[in-house]
Amino acid sequence: MDHTNNFFKHILVPADGSQLSIVAGKMAINLAKVTNAKITFVYIIDEKVVTEVMNLYKKSKVQVIEDLRAKGYQYLDYLAKCAKIENLETKEVVLTGVPYIQIESLVRDLDIDLVVMGQLKERSSRGFLIGSTTQRVIENVGCPVLVAK
Repeated sequence: MDHTNNFFKHILVPADGSQLSIVAGKMAINLAKVTNAKITFVYIIDEKVVTEVMNLYKKSKVQVIEDLRAKGYQYLDYLAKCAKIENLETKEVVLTGVPYIQIESLVRDLDIDLVVMGQLKERSSRGFLIGSTTQRVIENVGCPVLVAK
């Protein structure tokens, strides 16, 4: 008896434009094809990154967020087009905040069954590892997390 069609109904894919997030997006598309799940692609504008970019390029907060939002929609649009080729239902969302907190909220609010993400590491402006978004998501969400490496 085949139960695969009921295994995942809604997959969340956090994407940041990195190669690993593209790999994760394509993994999610393949899983969604098999399980007939819908996919939500999300790009999260990290508040820490906004501050760093403001300081580095001497831009206003509004301009930095606008620039990052436009980049985010470009990344999401690429993944959504890949999913649409497979006739999958998708939603694209751009949010601002702390990435792992926004991901946790989306998992709860959208009744997500699976998070598929690349192994993302946050680094301070000085290059020190200050925490892993992926690790925090794994520890805190109430559903399985598939990590692309």
